[in-house]
Amino acid sequence: MKISDILENMPDLPATPQLLPKLQRLLHNPEVDTSEVTEVIRLDANLTVQIIRLSNSGYYGSSQTCHSVDEAIRRIGFNEVYKLVGALATLDLFSSELPLYRTTAQAMWMHSVTSAALMRILAPHVQRDADDAYTIGLLSSLGKVLLNHYYLYNGIDGFMETSMTFTPQLEFELLGFTHAHVAAELLKKWNFPNNTCEAVYYQSYPNEAPTESVLAHLLSLCHEAQVYMAIDDHSLLNRFPKDHKALVELGLDLEVVVDAALDAQNAVLWLSESL
Repeated sequence: MKISDILENMPDLPATPQLLPKLQRLLHNPEVDTSEVTEVIRLDANLTVQIIRLSNSGYYGSSQTCHSVDEAIRRIGFNEVYKLVGALATLDLFSSELPLYRTTAQAMWMHSVTSAALMRILAPHVQRDADDAYTIGLLSSLGKVLLNHYYLYNGIDGFMETSMTFTPQLEFELLGFTHAHVAAELLKKWNFPNNTCEAVYYQSYPNEAPTESVLAHLLSLCHEAQVYMAIDDHSLLNRFPKDHKALVELGLDLEVVVDAALDAQNAVLWLSESL
């Protein structure tokens, strides 16, 4: 089996995620005009409605009502609109159960947006762009959707659902590639920047990343931190190794990660209740 087999047999994916690289390029243009951003968002009618609705939330602390995407961008800012577009995009992507990974659509979405929120908060601490990091966290598990779809229709030789957990190590053993490699190839097809694709590709083996090991290490750290966050409120601080390789490589203190995790959880809680 090849990655191309997975991509050729992938499900019909929503169009919204493919707007992200266009918005990402606009986000990095200091001379961008609001009308250019609005034009991209308006390509998706449902997205337009949701952005306006969410921008009117009390979370943003305004008593006046927005009636257009232009007004929403002026009120909450392009960066915040970009975050909302990403969250809405992945809500569509992770809309089905993933039996291959023994997880639900809701759990997969929560994992992705929490990864994104953590990446965004921590990126400035390692001198990386917060919005690039957000995108990487958001789409890092996209390959699981594609592999799960392939598995449901074609099966995977050597995999027994009842007795095996489909870890990246087992993915590589059975397929010769992992869900991270699949995601990176799809992001290339969607014209995402090279640093995004590389960080996603090397998320399980960040030391091997040729140019973007920082973001790959940060992504690996954010994924692993969530394992401890899921246990209870204190496990990340009390049980996560303070000499963890990613912390050392990135020069991060565990306390910084713990504070970021609390902020990320609050942001995701608001999102999950609002969508």
